[in-house]
Amino acid sequence: MKNNGALTPRDRKLLEAAQQGLDITSRPFAALARKLNMEENEVISRLKSLRESGYIRRLGGIFSSRRLGWESILLAARVPRDDFAGVRDIINSHPGVSHNYRRNHDYNMWFTLSVPPEHDLQSEIEKLEERTGLEFLQLPRLKRYKLGVKMKMQDGSGSE
Repeated sequence: MKNNGALTPRDRKLLEAAQQGLDITSRPFAALARKLNMEENEVISRLKSLRESGYIRRLGGIFSSRRLGWESILLAARVPRDDFAGVRDIINSHPGVSHNYRRNHDYNMWFTLSVPPEHDLQSEIEKLEERTGLEFLQLPRLKRYKLGVKMKMQDGSGSE
């Protein structure tokens, strides 16, 4: 599928199409395969390989957590350099954590924490603070910004 770690033209075509979203159907990969003139099993196999090799981090639906009753917050922490990996692992083990990034700043770790309606956001923050031994800077959302980034994966020539 990949040639010496490089993406093949078919991989690029698949990645570009998958970024646009999958049809809501009982067989979304079959629908994607039809659009790309591929076989369903090839699409599934290529996507699995691309995920295993790190080209795809996540493939799944995006839901409006707020409309579903979830709460979320951006948190930042001052993490000692020597403790960074351990703190990262503790934080990332929480099922509601996403978008955990290292920053070149006094607050060098920034992450988003989301919790379902049956959990209390503040108590989840306190549990993570206790587990890490750190105090988090809480940055609640004041205004919603939603960016859609779609990477162009093909050269435009249409050649494979």
